[in-house]
Amino acid sequence: MKQILSCLIVLILSAVIVAAAKPAELPANAKEIRPGVFYLGKVMDNGKVVEGMAFVRYKGNAKPATNPVQGYCGDGTCGKKENADNCPQDCATEPPEPQVLDTTADPESVGNPACYSFLGAKWDTVEPYMVKADNSAGLDPAVVKQALAHAVGEWNSHAGRIVLGSEVSGNVDRIDTARPDGKNEVIFGNVKSRGAIAITITWATSFSGGQIIEWDQLYDQNDFGWSFSGDAGKMDFLNIATHELGHSAGMDDIYAEECSLETMYGYADYSETNKRTLAQGDTTGIGILYG
Repeated sequence: MKQILSCLIVLILSAVIVAAAKPAELPANAKEIRPGVFYLGKVMDNGKVVEGMAFVRYKGNAKPATNPVQGYCGDGTCGKKENADNCPQDCATEPPEPQVLDTTADPESVGNPACYSFLGAKWDTVEPYMVKADNSAGLDPAVVKQALAHAVGEWNSHAGRIVLGSEVSGNVDRIDTARPDGKNEVIFGNVKSRGAIAITITWATSFSGGQIIEWDQLYDQNDFGWSFSGDAGKMDFLNIATHELGHSAGMDDIYAEECSLETMYGYADYSETNKRTLAQGDTTGIGILYG
Protein backbone atom coordinates (compact mmCIF):
# COMPACT_ATOMS: atom_id res chain seq x y z
CA MET A 1 0.00 0.00 0.00
CA LYS A 2 2.84 2.37 0.92
CA GLN A 3 4.51 1.63 -2.41
CA ILE A 4 1.29 2.49 -4.28
CA LEU A 5 0.92 5.76 -2.37
CA SER A 6 4.57 6.62 -3.04
CA CYS A 7 4.09 5.98 -6.76
CA LEU A 8 0.96 8.16 -6.82
CA ILE A 9 2.78 10.99 -5.06
CA VAL A 10 5.65 10.77 -7.55
CA LEU A 11 3.23 10.84 -10.49
CA ILE A 12 1.36 13.83 -9.08
CA LEU A 13 4.57 15.77 -8.43
CA SER A 14 5.86 14.92 -11.90
CA ALA A 15 2.63 16.19 -13.46
CA VAL A 16 2.90 19.44 -11.49
CA ILE A 17 6.53 19.94 -12.57
CA VAL A 18 5.70 19.25 -16.23
CA ALA A 19 2.72 21.62 -16.11
CA ALA A 20 4.83 24.34 -14.51
CA ALA A 21 7.56 23.93 -17.14
CA LYS A 22 5.19 24.00 -20.10
CA PRO A 23 5.78 27.17 -22.14
CA ALA A 24 2.99 29.74 -22.21
CA GLU A 25 1.51 30.09 -25.68
CA LEU A 26 -1.48 31.74 -27.25
CA PRO A 27 -4.44 29.63 -28.40
CA ALA A 28 -4.58 28.48 -32.02
CA ASN A 29 -7.46 30.86 -32.77
CA ALA A 30 -5.49 33.96 -31.69
CA LYS A 31 -5.18 36.42 -34.58
CA GLU A 32 -2.34 38.92 -34.85
CA ILE A 33 -4.10 42.17 -35.66
CA ARG A 34 -0.96 44.32 -35.51
CA PRO A 35 2.66 43.66 -34.54
CA GLY A 36 2.76 41.83 -31.21
CA VAL A 37 -0.97 42.25 -30.55
CA PHE A 38 -3.26 39.24 -30.77
CA TYR A 39 -7.05 39.12 -30.65
CA LEU A 40 -8.19 36.18 -28.51
CA GLY A 41 -11.85 36.24 -29.56
CA LYS A 42 -15.09 36.40 -27.61
CA VAL A 43 -16.25 34.11 -24.80
CA MET A 44 -19.04 34.06 -22.22
CA ASP A 45 -18.13 35.19 -18.71
CA ASN A 46 -20.80 35.23 -15.99
CA GLY A 47 -23.51 35.43 -18.61
CA LYS A 48 -21.89 38.27 -20.54
CA VAL A 49 -19.85 38.34 -23.74
CA VAL A 50 -16.25 39.47 -23.22
CA GLU A 51 -13.25 39.60 -25.53
CA GLY A 52 -9.53 39.28 -25.01
CA MET A 53 -6.29 40.77 -26.30
CA ALA A 54 -2.72 39.54 -25.81
CA PHE A 55 0.27 41.90 -25.94
CA VAL A 56 3.62 40.23 -26.60
CA ARG A 57 6.66 42.42 -25.79
CA TYR A 58 9.72 41.68 -27.90
CA LYS A 59 13.38 42.54 -27.61
CA GLY A 60 14.73 44.90 -30.25
CA ASN A 61 14.36 48.43 -31.49
CA ALA A 62 13.50 48.08 -35.17
CA LYS A 63 10.26 49.42 -36.52
CA PRO A 64 8.01 46.46 -37.44
CA ALA A 65 6.78 45.89 -40.97
CA THR A 66 3.41 47.41 -41.72
CA ASN A 67 0.46 45.07 -42.03
CA PRO A 68 -0.97 46.11 -45.43
CA VAL A 69 -4.54 45.44 -44.29
CA GLN A 70 -4.63 46.41 -40.60
CA GLY A 71 -1.64 48.75 -40.19
CA TYR A 72 -0.76 49.90 -36.68
CA CYS A 73 -0.74 53.11 -34.70
CA GLY A 74 2.39 54.96 -35.71
CA ASP A 75 2.72 53.65 -39.28
CA GLY A 76 1.90 57.05 -40.75
CA THR A 77 -1.53 56.06 -42.07
CA CYS A 78 -4.84 56.70 -40.32
CA GLY A 79 -6.38 53.20 -40.34
CA LYS A 80 -10.04 52.20 -40.29
CA LYS A 81 -10.11 51.75 -36.50
CA GLU A 82 -7.88 54.74 -35.74
CA ASN A 83 -8.91 58.34 -35.10
CA ALA A 84 -7.49 61.57 -33.72
CA ASP A 85 -8.33 60.47 -30.16
CA ASN A 86 -6.86 56.95 -30.06
CA CYS A 87 -3.97 57.51 -32.51
CA PRO A 88 -3.16 61.21 -32.83
CA GLN A 89 0.22 60.67 -34.50
CA ASP A 90 -1.49 59.11 -37.54
CA CYS A 91 -4.87 60.88 -37.54
CA ALA A 92 -4.36 64.37 -36.12
CA THR A 93 -5.49 67.06 -38.57
CA GLU A 94 -2.46 69.15 -37.64
CA PRO A 95 0.93 67.55 -36.91
CA PRO A 96 2.22 68.13 -33.39
CA GLU A 97 4.94 70.69 -32.83
CA PRO A 98 8.40 69.12 -32.95
CA GLN A 99 9.86 68.55 -29.50
CA VAL A 100 13.33 69.74 -28.50
CA LEU A 101 15.08 67.46 -26.05
CA ASP A 102 16.17 69.36 -22.95
CA THR A 103 18.81 67.23 -21.26
CA THR A 104 18.37 69.10 -17.98
CA ALA A 105 14.62 68.45 -17.82
CA ASP A 106 12.99 65.99 -15.48
CA PRO A 107 12.76 62.56 -17.23
CA GLU A 108 8.96 62.74 -17.14
CA SER A 109 9.03 65.80 -19.42
CA VAL A 110 11.00 64.00 -22.13
CA GLY A 111 8.98 62.69 -25.06
CA ASN A 112 6.33 63.60 -27.57
CA PRO A 113 2.86 64.47 -26.19
CA ALA A 114 1.22 62.91 -29.27
CA CYS A 115 2.87 59.53 -28.60
CA TYR A 116 0.05 57.53 -27.07
CA SER A 117 -2.62 55.06 -28.13
CA PHE A 118 -5.55 53.36 -26.39
CA LEU A 119 -6.85 49.79 -26.28
CA GLY A 120 -10.45 50.96 -26.62
CA ALA A 121 -11.41 49.89 -23.09
CA LYS A 122 -10.69 51.14 -19.56
CA TRP A 123 -11.41 50.37 -15.93
CA ASP A 124 -14.66 51.49 -14.29
CA THR A 125 -13.83 49.71 -11.04
CA VAL A 126 -10.66 49.23 -8.99
CA GLU A 127 -9.51 45.64 -8.56
CA PRO A 128 -6.49 44.14 -6.74
CA TYR A 129 -3.87 41.89 -8.29
CA MET A 130 -1.98 38.78 -7.13
CA VAL A 131 1.71 38.00 -7.62
CA LYS A 132 3.66 34.76 -7.69
CA ALA A 133 7.09 36.34 -7.45
CA ASP A 134 9.18 33.16 -7.25
CA ASN A 135 11.53 33.00 -10.22
CA SER A 136 14.66 31.31 -11.53
CA ALA A 137 16.28 34.61 -12.55
CA GLY A 138 17.63 35.36 -9.10
CA LEU A 139 15.30 38.29 -8.44
CA ASP A 140 14.31 38.84 -4.81
CA PRO A 141 10.54 38.10 -4.75
CA ALA A 142 9.96 40.88 -2.21
CA VAL A 143 11.62 43.42 -4.50
CA VAL A 144 9.61 42.11 -7.48
CA LYS A 145 6.46 42.98 -5.54
CA GLN A 146 7.85 46.39 -4.59
CA ALA A 147 8.65 47.11 -8.25
CA LEU A 148 5.15 46.17 -9.38
CA ALA A 149 3.60 48.37 -6.69
CA HIS A 150 5.84 51.26 -7.77
CA ALA A 151 4.84 50.84 -11.42
CA VAL A 152 1.15 50.68 -10.48
CA GLY A 153 1.59 53.92 -8.56
CA GLU A 154 3.29 55.54 -11.56
CA TRP A 155 0.25 54.96 -13.76
CA ASN A 156 -2.27 55.83 -11.04
CA SER A 157 -0.56 59.12 -10.22
CA HIS A 158 -0.73 60.34 -13.82
CA ALA A 159 -4.25 59.05 -14.40
CA GLY A 160 -5.47 61.40 -11.69
CA ARG A 161 -7.31 58.55 -9.94
CA ILE A 162 -6.80 54.99 -8.72
CA VAL A 163 -7.01 52.82 -11.84
CA LEU A 164 -5.05 49.73 -10.80
CA GLY A 165 -5.54 48.30 -7.32
CA SER A 166 -3.05 46.99 -4.78
CA GLU A 167 -1.58 43.52 -4.34
CA VAL A 168 -3.48 40.92 -2.33
CA SER A 169 -2.62 37.33 -1.46
CA GLY A 170 -4.19 34.52 -3.46
CA ASN A 171 -3.61 31.52 -5.69
CA VAL A 172 -1.73 32.50 -8.85
CA ASP A 173 -1.79 29.69 -11.38
CA ARG A 174 -1.51 30.95 -14.97
CA ILE A 175 -2.19 33.68 -17.50
CA ASP A 176 -5.69 33.26 -18.88
CA THR A 177 -5.53 33.12 -22.67
CA ALA A 178 -8.78 31.20 -23.21
CA ARG A 179 -11.18 32.96 -20.83
CA PRO A 180 -11.00 35.19 -17.73
CA ASP A 181 -11.02 33.61 -14.28
CA GLY A 182 -11.78 36.68 -12.16
CA LYS A 183 -8.18 37.23 -11.01
CA ASN A 184 -5.51 39.71 -12.06
CA GLU A 185 -2.30 37.66 -11.92
CA VAL A 186 1.45 38.17 -12.32
CA ILE A 187 3.80 35.22 -12.76
CA PHE A 188 7.22 34.25 -14.13
CA GLY A 189 7.52 31.46 -16.69
CA ASN A 190 8.53 30.56 -20.22
CA VAL A 191 6.99 32.38 -23.19
CA LYS A 192 6.96 30.09 -26.21
CA SER A 193 7.24 32.95 -28.72
CA ARG A 194 10.92 33.40 -29.53
CA GLY A 195 12.28 36.75 -28.42
CA ALA A 196 9.25 37.54 -26.27
CA ILE A 197 10.13 39.26 -23.00
CA ALA A 198 6.65 39.29 -21.48
CA ILE A 199 2.97 38.79 -22.24
CA THR A 200 0.04 40.80 -20.90
CA ILE A 201 -3.49 39.50 -21.38
CA THR A 202 -6.38 41.97 -21.12
CA TRP A 203 -10.06 41.00 -21.06
CA ALA A 204 -12.82 43.56 -21.60
CA THR A 205 -16.54 43.78 -22.30
CA SER A 206 -15.54 45.44 -25.58
CA PHE A 207 -12.51 47.08 -27.14
CA SER A 208 -14.75 49.72 -28.65
CA GLY A 209 -15.51 51.78 -25.56
CA GLY A 210 -15.99 48.91 -23.10
CA GLN A 211 -14.82 48.10 -19.59
CA ILE A 212 -11.65 46.18 -18.72
CA ILE A 213 -12.48 43.27 -16.41
CA GLU A 214 -9.17 41.43 -16.00
CA TRP A 215 -5.46 41.41 -16.78
CA ASP A 216 -2.67 38.86 -16.40
CA GLN A 217 1.09 39.07 -16.97
CA LEU A 218 3.89 36.56 -17.52
CA TYR A 219 7.58 37.52 -17.53
CA ASP A 220 9.93 35.21 -19.43
CA GLN A 221 12.70 33.69 -17.28
CA ASN A 222 13.78 31.12 -19.86
CA ASP A 223 15.32 33.33 -22.56
CA PHE A 224 16.12 36.47 -20.57
CA GLY A 225 18.08 37.41 -17.47
CA TRP A 226 16.61 40.06 -15.17
CA SER A 227 17.89 42.68 -12.78
CA PHE A 228 16.69 45.66 -10.76
CA SER A 229 19.60 47.90 -11.69
CA GLY A 230 19.87 47.91 -15.48
CA ASP A 231 22.66 45.32 -15.60
CA ALA A 232 24.25 44.70 -18.99
CA GLY A 233 22.79 41.71 -20.82
CA LYS A 234 19.66 41.66 -18.64
CA MET A 235 16.17 43.12 -18.74
CA ASP A 236 15.38 45.67 -16.05
CA PHE A 237 12.27 44.40 -14.30
CA LEU A 238 10.80 47.77 -13.36
CA ASN A 239 11.40 49.07 -16.88
CA ILE A 240 9.43 46.19 -18.42
CA ALA A 241 6.75 46.02 -15.71
CA THR A 242 5.87 49.70 -16.09
CA HIS A 243 5.19 49.12 -19.80
CA GLU A 244 3.16 45.96 -19.20
CA LEU A 245 1.01 47.65 -16.57
CA GLY A 246 0.22 50.33 -19.13
CA HIS A 247 -1.65 47.63 -21.05
CA SER A 248 -3.40 46.64 -17.83
CA ALA A 249 -4.58 50.24 -17.47
CA GLY A 250 -5.84 50.51 -21.06
CA MET A 251 -2.87 51.84 -23.03
CA ASP A 252 -1.75 50.37 -26.36
CA ASP A 253 1.71 49.93 -27.89
CA ILE A 254 3.20 52.61 -30.14
CA TYR A 255 5.94 52.02 -32.72
CA ALA A 256 6.69 55.37 -34.34
CA GLU A 257 10.43 56.05 -34.15
CA GLU A 258 9.84 59.52 -32.70
CA CYS A 259 8.04 57.79 -29.82
CA SER A 260 10.92 55.48 -28.86
CA LEU A 261 11.47 57.31 -25.55
CA GLU A 262 7.93 56.59 -24.36
CA THR A 263 7.21 53.84 -21.85
CA MET A 264 4.57 52.40 -24.19
CA TYR A 265 7.00 52.08 -27.11
CA GLY A 266 6.56 48.51 -28.32
CA TYR A 267 10.13 47.26 -28.04
CA ALA A 268 12.63 47.01 -25.19
CA ASP A 269 16.29 46.13 -24.83
CA TYR A 270 18.84 44.97 -22.30
CA SER A 271 19.87 47.35 -19.48
CA GLU A 272 17.23 49.92 -20.50
CA THR A 273 15.91 51.88 -17.49
CA ASN A 274 14.51 55.15 -18.86
CA LYS A 275 10.98 53.69 -19.14
CA ARG A 276 10.63 53.10 -15.42
CA THR A 277 8.90 56.48 -15.33
CA LEU A 278 6.33 57.76 -17.82
CA ALA A 279 7.33 60.11 -20.62
CA GLN A 280 5.23 63.01 -21.85
CA GLY A 281 3.15 61.01 -24.32
CA ASP A 282 2.39 58.38 -21.69
CA THR A 283 1.23 60.93 -19.14
CA THR A 284 -0.81 62.78 -21.74
CA GLY A 285 -2.50 59.60 -22.88
CA ILE A 286 -3.40 58.14 -19.46
CA GLY A 287 -4.62 61.58 -18.37
CA ILE A 288 -6.96 61.79 -21.37
CA LEU A 289 -8.15 58.20 -20.94
CA TYR A 290 -9.24 58.74 -17.35
CA GLY A 291 -9.73 62.48 -17.38
